[in-house]
Formats: sequence, C-alpha cells, structure tokens
Amino acid sequence: MKPDQVNIEEAMKVLGVKPEMEWEAIRAAYRQKVLLTHPDITSGEDPETLMIEVNLAFKLLSDVTDQGNKPIPCKELRSEEDNGFSLSLEHINTFQQIVEVSYEIGDVVYVSEEEGLIQVLLNSGEESQSTLLVAFDFSKKPAQALFTMETDNAIHAPDLQSIVKKFSTLRSL
Repeated sequence: MKPDQVNIEEAMKVLGVKPEMEWEAIRAAYRQKVLLTHPDITSGEDPETLMIEVNLAFKLLSDVTDQGNKPIPCKELRSEEDNGFSLSLEHINTFQQIVEVSYEIGDVVYVSEEEGLIQVLLNSGEESQSTLLVAFDFSKKPAQALFTMETDNAIHAPDLQSIVKKFSTLRSL
C-alpha cells in the first residue's frame, strides 16, 4: 500500500480489522501489527515499508473515525462468511424506503420493522426460485443490513451482489 493510494478498504485489510469492530479492538490490532512488522524485530521482506503501511493505515482510520468517535465510513459491500453481503446504510432513514426497493426486486412475503426483517421471493413462478432475507440492525449508527439468499438451484440464482447494490442507491428523504 503506497502512501498516495491509501484508502479505507486497504487500511482495514492491512490492519486485519472490520468496520463493525470497536475502536479499542482496532487499536489493539494496530499495536499487534506494529509488534509483528517493526524493523527492529522483523527480518522479513522490507520491514520498513511494512511498518510505514501499518502506520499509514492506522492514521487513515484514526482520521476518518475522529480517533474512534465515529464508525468507519465503509460504503463498500463486504462479503460475509456465509456468502451473504452486508451494507452500511448511513444514508437511509426510513424502513419504508427499504421495503419499496424490496417490492421492486421480487415478491415480498414477510416484512417486520420491529424485527428488522424482510423476506423476498425472487424468480417467482420460474423453474428455480430463490429467497432473499434482509436483516437490519437499526441500533447501530449507521444502520447495518445483512443480505443472505437461499436458492434451490445455485446455477440459476440471481447475483446477490447486484441485488444488494439496488439498496445502496437509496437516499434520505
């Protein structure tokens, strides 16, 4: 990671952190990386450059979070271990907007604002069907959404990432 190419996603990768981590956990990850990459300790490949990358990554995350007082502004889709995607919804302020987009992509079969869940049937009436489950956590700022899809035929399943991108275009009213 070169100083002129530093960005939030690269910084998180360098430190091995995720946007939802608490600031103290991010600081601990930084300190651990410093110990592992410090030129006086490490004899690996170009330890000075590695140390610069670690310091630049932490400085960037410190700056964009106001030293941990704000969440990491990560608008990128993040692939989850369960083959779902999560999306930071810092610009959405109504559940109704989310429901409207859900109706545009398929047949909405379940909606619960209280539970923060929406279930959408995709490819209705076709040979292969898929179900999209969107789970929201509005207690966090920005709100978080986790998208998962179940399908009876993975070959004919819709692309989950393109579906999630439809939600990322929402704007506050």
